[in-house]
Amino acid sequence: MSGNLCTPAQDQYLILLDQILEDRIITAEETDAMDNMAREHHLTRDQIYRAHRIYLKELFIAAWRDGKVTPGEKKDLEEVRKLLSLSLQDYANLMEEAKRESAADKPPADFVASKEKIRGMAVCIAGSPKCKVRGMVPSALFAQSLATEAGLVVHNQLGHNVDFLVVSDPEESASEIESAQEMGVRVLAEPVFWRMIEIDIQ
Repeated sequence: MSGNLCTPAQDQYLILLDQILEDRIITAEETDAMDNMAREHHLTRDQIYRAHRIYLKELFIAAWRDGKVTPGEKKDLEEVRKLLSLSLQDYANLMEEAKRESAADKPPADFVASKEKIRGMAVCIAGSPKCKVRGMVPSALFAQSLATEAGLVVHNQLGHNVDFLVVSDPEESASEIESAQEMGVRVLAEPVFWRMIEIDIQ
């Protein structure tokens, strides 16, 4: 895990945390799930804080792998910082630590989803993308083609055979999100999707 030593309990917490943050929203139920896991595994407040720092640093390492962190990536990482209640000083320190560690070209942490891990899975993109990639905001059709290039199977409609629903605007896609949750389909915020298939957002 990029040189970070975690207890098995912290590893399990990080896996849960990654799943919860995929849509960049933490619900009351998800907060309860994290609290319950922390209690069950006797995680201290310091261990949870350290796990949150490790998580954000791994996202920074992924962003630094091409030698730069784009404004779009910084915006998303700042959103994660707020959700994890980490300080601006933590953010700055982790960015620098990640920059150094990314040069070592170590594999991503086990809890971080990557293009190889999701290859062959099915995705449905809700609405029109809003992130700027490859110099422009892509059309829904172009976003689907990029997903296909990454080895994903694209579905035009949400169904039980879909693994991920990609959402650019939670308010506009509220009904699709509700349906996805009922079906057990994972909901991804658009920046998370682009990171998974290793495309920078500008």
